[in-house]
Amino acid sequence: MKHIWGKFLRFTTVALLAAGPAFAADAPLAPFNLKAQYGFYWNGLPFGEMEFSSEQNAHGYKMTAVIRSTGLAALFAPHESRTTVEATGTVPETAKRIYETNYKTRDEPRRVKLTYASGGAATEVIVEPPEDPKYRPPPTHAQLAGTLDPLSFVLAVRRHVHDAQAKDETHFTLRLFEGRRLMETPFEVQGGQWLRLHGEKTWVIHCVTRRVPVAGYTAKELKSLAAGDPSLHILFSADDQLVPVKLYVDTSYGRIYAVREMAY
Repeated sequence: MKHIWGKFLRFTTVALLAAGPAFAADAPLAPFNLKAQYGFYWNGLPFGEMEFSSEQNAHGYKMTAVIRSTGLAALFAPHESRTTVEATGTVPETAKRIYETNYKTRDEPRRVKLTYASGGAATEVIVEPPEDPKYRPPPTHAQLAGTLDPLSFVLAVRRHVHDAQAKDETHFTLRLFEGRRLMETPFEVQGGQWLRLHGEKTWVIHCVTRRVPVAGYTAKELKSLAAGDPSLHILFSADDQLVPVKLYVDTSYGRIYAVREMAY
């Protein structure tokens, strides 16, 4: 159950249609101003929830995600976290920003704080409790330049999906750093499809990505990834908001997914 956190799983999409509602790829991408709740499910059983908020304007952005386990997961693998980022600048890769997450799983508190200067240089990396560098060799400062924290990553993915649609391109790659592990995430924009969400058919943009380790991985983690790592599927609303409405992965222990439940 512990390994469920941070993974999402596939839900079976039946209809892939050749034609659907038009997506105005040449329209400007709207600011990412959102308040929503997401539910996490494992083989259809709820195990967590997230309250998410984002505010973006011409000067910068701030985002907050609060996650907690629910149901049986709350009994056997209790988890809660609060993650924030506040940035000056509209391009996440180069914005001056502070990212911080405080989380606890099974009464084990952990904290990560990342500070980036304007231009994208990482000036501070705090991991509590600290990792043994012999066990987990940390990335270098040069490797961290221009990387994305997990919340800023959402903004960057939206922008690149929008740009790919406008340019009729299908691939891009981003670099993600979550405080311990640095990875590349090659994306494929697979195009539009119908998704039945809360009883209604919704036209979405389907993207697929995976993790490619760069630095900060243990030998055990690298061995596990070499044996096969499931792809992450992200479905965005096909409009100028490009809101993630569903994420999923297929794993050896079942299907895991996150779905937008409601806005508030």
